[in-house]
Amino acid sequence: MRRALQQVRRGFIVLAWAALAGASLAGCVGSSTGIPQGATPGQGNQTVLNFEEVVAGSTHGCALVNGGSAVCWGTGGDLGDGTQEDRLTPVKVQSPQTFAMLDLGSYSCGVTTNERAWCWGTNTDGRLGDGTVEYRGLPTAVLTNLQFTEITTGAVHTCAVSIDRELYCWG
Repeated sequence: MRRALQQVRRGFIVLAWAALAGASLAGCVGSSTGIPQGATPGQGNQTVLNFEEVVAGSTHGCALVNGGSAVCWGTGGDLGDGTQEDRLTPVKVQSPQTFAMLDLGSYSCGVTTNERAWCWGTNTDGRLGDGTVEYRGLPTAVLTNLQFTEITTGAVHTCAVSIDRELYCWG
């Protein structure tokens, strides 16, 4: 499987494409052709989003847009929209939280502007940090009073750096 995602500079168009052996092209932005696609102002009914940060997961991508809202696209279940539908174009993560950063693997996590960790999607081995192994289609708070500055998703675990620069992992 080969996947590429390119962000040239802040405020520029994001191009994404995928070549997935034996899989759908659900991780593409706006197209299922396998050819790089982007949202260009003035073309059809496309909405241009100003991405602040773009991250790619194993089967989906997400971005922070102006103001800390998150949008995701790709294979359903890990997009934070409460569905398990594949999305070829970005959909808003259904959360009142304002995110400062995101990280993706086969699930999604983010740190909010108030330094709280939230995760959603596949919850194998408790990687979402909510005390369960249940799937979560919407962002769910990591069960801790700790505040974090960074979070990273692993194969079956999640790690985050606290505001005291200590490392915490779960899953």
